[in-house]
Amino acid sequence: MTENLLNTKGINDREFWKLKRKLLNTYDEDPYPVRDKNNKLCYEAEKQISAYQEHYKEILQTRPINEDLKQIDEDVNQIFSYYLKQAQTDTIKEVSISEIEEVLKELGKSKASGPNPIIYEMIKKGGPLVTTFLCNLFNKILTERKMPKDWLRVTIKSIFKNKGSKEDLKNQRGIFLSQTSSKLMEKLILHRIRETLESNMTDFQNYARSGRSTSDNLFMLRSTIDYYMYYDIPVTVIFYDLEKCFDRLWLKDCMLDLWDSGVNGTLWEIIYKMNVESYIAIKTPIGNSSEFAAKEVVKQGTILAANICANSVDKLNVKFRKDNIGLKVGSLAIPNLAFQDDIAQANISYRSVTNSLTLTETFQNAKKMKFNDQKTKAMIVTKKKSQTSKLTLNKNEIKYCDSYKYLGDILNRKNTYDDMVTSRMSTAAKTVNEIIALTEHSFMKPVSIEIGLKLFKAILIPRIFHNCETWSNIGHKTIKEFDKVMLNFLKRLLHLPRSAPNLAVFSETGTLNAQHFIWKAKANFLYRIVNSRNTALTEMFTHQINSNLPQCWAYEMKSICDQIKIPFDILYMLRLCYFDIQSACNSSSGRFL
Repeated sequence: MTENLLNTKGINDREFWKLKRKLLNTYDEDPYPVRDKNNKLCYEAEKQISAYQEHYKEILQTRPINEDLKQIDEDVNQIFSYYLKQAQTDTIKEVSISEIEEVLKELGKSKASGPNPIIYEMIKKGGPLVTTFLCNLFNKILTERKMPKDWLRVTIKSIFKNKGSKEDLKNQRGIFLSQTSSKLMEKLILHRIRETLESNMTDFQNYARSGRSTSDNLFMLRSTIDYYMYYDIPVTVIFYDLEKCFDRLWLKDCMLDLWDSGVNGTLWEIIYKMNVESYIAIKTPIGNSSEFAAKEVVKQGTILAANICANSVDKLNVKFRKDNIGLKVGSLAIPNLAFQDDIAQANISYRSVTNSLTLTETFQNAKKMKFNDQKTKAMIVTKKKSQTSKLTLNKNEIKYCDSYKYLGDILNRKNTYDDMVTSRMSTAAKTVNEIIALTEHSFMKPVSIEIGLKLFKAILIPRIFHNCETWSNIGHKTIKEFDKVMLNFLKRLLHLPRSAPNLAVFSETGTLNAQHFIWKAKANFLYRIVNSRNTALTEMFTHQINSNLPQCWAYEMKSICDQIKIPFDILYMLRLCYFDIQSACNSSSGRFL
């Protein structure tokens, strides 16, 4: 097993997790009591399973619309019926063997199966016989527009979110495990609709879109804040928490949003029929529940669910742009920054904040969504002391915060990295102890250093430097703190004294320091910006170059290029920004950068 771990992907390999649980005696699915809908603790297996089932029955229901918006409900049903009739007259290109083969190439490994035990690996090993069968099956579905009965059966795996009490089922997330063949059909549909869908979405929703990540949102938000902070203008950021977004999406309204985004015809109808009816069993730590029926559920964790949800949430940005609402940086107007249902709104005046809140609440009500007014927070980013004004959402007051964790990074009201660094250092210290405990187990002794270095790169480095490409002016003191954590791990792994020369430790292990990881991430991100299809990202970067503000990300990138003697302007103009910083060396300090 240790040899397998050495030759594979470390944390991304199932062998690592098996080994970790075995050696450290940590089992994620050990049974534990949960509370039922009456808030009573359930200890017996039968009562626990019943509590899980009742919980998911309740949340997998679309919220009722407000009485004063009943007309919207009627309109959606009427328009949906009209679109459905149009879709039924559509003709579609048949599925080919080559299409199936293309989808099979993209299949991952070790993915959980649904109600039956068939997994991706079995399909891939099936050869031409299975490929032909799938091709015939999918063409039959497209022709008859009926789903196989087995595709309606799904299992929900209930997973603790690692937030709050395990006893409270509100802190569980349900992941739908569907039939493998239905997932392949979804992948095929996604292949056909992706280009159309993405071209009709705004540049301010970055979830489930190729070539985009949380870095896009963080770069845009940090750049906006840096711009206004330079001119001493306070920025009010509202961080929205969309309550049970997936579980309670209004399917018919989502289908209208897909149609508006160019996804229509037969494939549109198939997407609807794959979600309109489900027979669900809940997989719990103590066993599976009996099946229950659920209508019109967008199934979280399925292939298309992320795209359906992201597209519907993006309609908030469409509404903002239509009403000409959005904070401007240069000529770029930013409505909201969304990553699935994680939404950040930035404004610089009380009036614009309240206008944005009003429009957001109207959007929420019209789509049967609900923003959690207790978890939604406001933060005023400014160098000076500022007075807070009352803000409300759903008739409840929004609380102000001094810091907020958004997409893995912690932003604070002073626009510093102090809170983020403290959090990263704490997480890194725990990770160091966990990896060292793993490598010191007798079972690992023969290959402890090799395994330790592999996990150092696979786990510790990503946890320290996640989203570091969006940081600007991080400071040498912080970089030294990161170096200290890395050196602490390496010296403990090699059983070296603390006094061992740092440069020798880095050199012996083939590791470079924190500055290197940050600069390399920034260089890769620069390459992505100038070659990105995200025009908002490119426009923000271009504005930074033209304004030449000393606090902005682009200004720091120029400084980095100057230090390693690479002509930044030429790189930007020619879009040849991908370079290897590992060879750059700071001769004055003798440390790799």
